[in-house]
Amino acid sequence: MSRDPAAPTTRISVEDLQWLVGVAGRMGVARTLHELALRCEEVLARFAVVEYDGLYLWDFRTSPPVLRLLYAHGFSEEERLVAEQTALERHPGWVVRTGEALWVPDTRLTSPDSPSKNSPRRTEMRSRLWLPVAKDGEVFGAFGIASAVPDAFDERDREILTFVAELAGIAYPRLRAEHSRHEQPIFS
Repeated sequence: MSRDPAAPTTRISVEDLQWLVGVAGRMGVARTLHELALRCEEVLARFAVVEYDGLYLWDFRTSPPVLRLLYAHGFSEEERLVAEQTALERHPGWVVRTGEALWVPDTRLTSPDSPSKNSPRRTEMRSRLWLPVAKDGEVFGAFGIASAVPDAFDERDREILTFVAELAGIAYPRLRAEHSRHEQPIFS
């Protein structure tokens, strides 16, 4: 496949590439959902400037599974708790249900019944970008960023979030399988 010479290129330094390989490796050997969430945040902290971000994953340790907000940057503890309790009614829930990305450049331009209208945050979020954490069509959660500034995110932000969501989608099934193996009775 040849590349269009007129297409824009994103340059990444060798140092950044080596760092990303290291993060990907650490995500691949994460032992807990929380550790996986922290590795996801490492990438955003280095490559994206965001006011708010959050990673929601199905917590396979509960029955039935609960959509947990495993990492929340920019949230007060009260906002984090409310966001987790209402996740299925808002953008993360929509992304988990549909398996589709959601890019809202300006929440004021959305319909009155949009989940953007009833955010539990003290600051109005004007733009949002949410992607599913998935693999082979199975959705495990949603990873998103938000800003009080309209049109805050561009294609580069989407690429960074896609990278992180895809790595998390690879790591999640392994964590779930390991948990399941340890939960099995010794004599079956």
